[in-house]
Amino acid sequence: MKLTKFFGKISAVLLTSVGLLASPAAATPIAAVGTTDVTVSQAVLDFLGANSITPSPIDPATASGAVFSFPISGGDTNPFIITHTGGLRLEGGGNFIEATDFVIDVGSGLLISTISGSSFSGSFSANIFELANVQPGPPIQTDLVITSTFNAALGSTFAGGGDPGLTGVVFGTAMTNPVPVPLPATLPLIAAGVGALVLVRRRRKAASA
Repeated sequence: MKLTKFFGKISAVLLTSVGLLASPAAATPIAAVGTTDVTVSQAVLDFLGANSITPSPIDPATASGAVFSFPISGGDTNPFIITHTGGLRLEGGGNFIEATDFVIDVGSGLLISTISGSSFSGSFSANIFELANVQPGPPIQTDLVITSTFNAALGSTFAGGGDPGLTGVVFGTAMTNPVPVPLPATLPLIAAGVGALVLVRRRRKAASA
């Protein structure tokens, strides 16, 4: 009898967890705690050095060597989105480009940013990185692959409208550990939710290949 009750409780917990992940009503806010740390790849560092382009963080983001840290400002777990403050500035030859307010959208496999700079009359939102090789964690880890949109923006700024040849190049590796609100109960669901989204994306890519 006790064994039956035990397995009954286990089944109830599993069903509840699956329901939380599947139901839109189960969305859990992400706390404005911690940072997403991006280690810039050697390939990008070489490109910046060869073209005398200097990278720098935009407050309140910080940098230490090749690692840039962007404060997490919030987000949600369903859909899985992580928002940030601060940004990245690239400057050289009297020109500059700024990418701010990063939004990591795990479901769509993109990092979206607000872009502005010396070659643009205003700011605009753009998909600047694709997420690749996502590891659910925690912490979540993903490669950031430069999109054709960001490549074109860099070309407009630093190559006179030419092609800098960075589309598909890994800009760097991001590591983030978003904290859900409330804190204790939903931590296991973070990893499970990210894992499920990554699996769905991989299946979609395989089906379209």
